[in-house]
Amino acid sequence: MSLHEDHYTTKGIVENGTYSVNVPSTRLLSLADYCGLVSGLRVDKSRLFETFYGELGTAPMAAECPVNLECRVVPHARGWEAPSLRGGGRGGTRR
Repeated sequence: MSLHEDHYTTKGIVENGTYSVNVPSTRLLSLADYCGLVSGLRVDKSRLFETFYGELGTAPMAAECPVNLECRVVPHARGWEAPSLRGGGRGGTRR
């Protein structure tokens, strides 16, 4: 995964050492698109989905998404233009 170091999300991932990957259903695509377009610095997106936490305890996941992965950051290397965060994950399909 590659993120720009100035993004709000990147700061949280670096601070906690964890992140989640949530795969939305087609029903959630417009809401997921909105989340990608609006900065967390400007809009509190935490209330758009029902969140839950897995074993890592610091990577919020969206209950509405059918697939959720929680990941732990492993030592990263500088990419071409932005830091590259590498992670290993656990997850599964929620029904």
